[in-house]
Amino acid sequence: MAPRLAWPVAACVALVGCAIYDPTLVGGSTDDGGAGGYGGAGGGDVSTSSMGGSGGGETDATGGGGLGGEGGAGGADVVDASGGAAGQTAGGGAGGSGTVSDASNPGCPTCRAGLVLHWKLDEASGSLAVDSSPNGLNGSYSGTIDMTDASLVAPTPSTMVPATTFADPFSRAFDGTGQQGILLTPMPASMKPKNSITVAAWYRATRTDAMGSEIINAGDSYILRLRPTLVELARFQPTADAASNYVRCTGTPANFLDGNWHHLAGSVSPAGMQVYFDGVSVCTNMVGADLAYTSFDSFVVGHHARGRSDFDFEGNLDEVRVYGRVLSDTEIAALARGSD
Repeated sequence: MAPRLAWPVAACVALVGCAIYDPTLVGGSTDDGGAGGYGGAGGGDVSTSSMGGSGGGETDATGGGGLGGEGGAGGADVVDASGGAAGQTAGGGAGGSGTVSDASNPGCPTCRAGLVLHWKLDEASGSLAVDSSPNGLNGSYSGTIDMTDASLVAPTPSTMVPATTFADPFSRAFDGTGQQGILLTPMPASMKPKNSITVAAWYRATRTDAMGSEIINAGDSYILRLRPTLVELARFQPTADAASNYVRCTGTPANFLDGNWHHLAGSVSPAGMQVYFDGVSVCTNMVGADLAYTSFDSFVVGHHARGRSDFDFEGNLDEVRVYGRVLSDTEIAALARGSD
């Protein structure tokens, strides 16, 4: 696997920019308050300490610089036409028995390797979002979020789907006002790794809720979301004074709320955080500390994992994936082209 190269500042800005401060985000609760200044991605480390707004805003110190090299290589690659998951080489982590190459998936032979959860959202009816990974982590289309009184109702099956190379009969449509969501509670240990994780999904939207729109929220510990002016991967990183409990990696694609289908992905590794929009990296930082976890224990799609009502998703979501490894740039690009 080729090593990742650090993005120069000029290149980052030319894409969509991965270091921004948006004054519309100031304020909010301790975990979702106004975003502070964001570190730039580029040659040198950049950190900021501008405070979030009142109401427990956050300070983000997301030092710049590109991602580091890949982790130690695993053993020899294993070709497995059955598509079953085996050990994988995780970026920034110790290798397993090699990244599985799946001959039945020529568009991306390794894109099923390391899947912890895969909700295809293809159900025309029923109460379960079936997990197509080997782990059987089915979600529920209704239920109560852990440690809250937020009761979710089912989003609607929709035949509006992204362009993919595989059969994809349905997505799920969210109305943005009805406390809709898809729930897995409690979160299993496999979804709480020490480090090295990738989250991804297809979405289409024309607006966000007041504070943003959750795509994936894992117990408010790692979050893939839309904000009114940007796309964001956030991770919980507690501090002694609780003033900077979240670190963010953000990008500002001009067309992210145009109503068309887009692929959004984010990864956390020992080398840092990275966000991809339609297969292209739009943010990197060098915050590679191990993941920390809140006391909230629900994995939620389309709704805030602490039950807040100002992060409801409006639009369509499809093909929700969580990996226990860091996908390469090539793999993310393949998913964004519609590979499985």
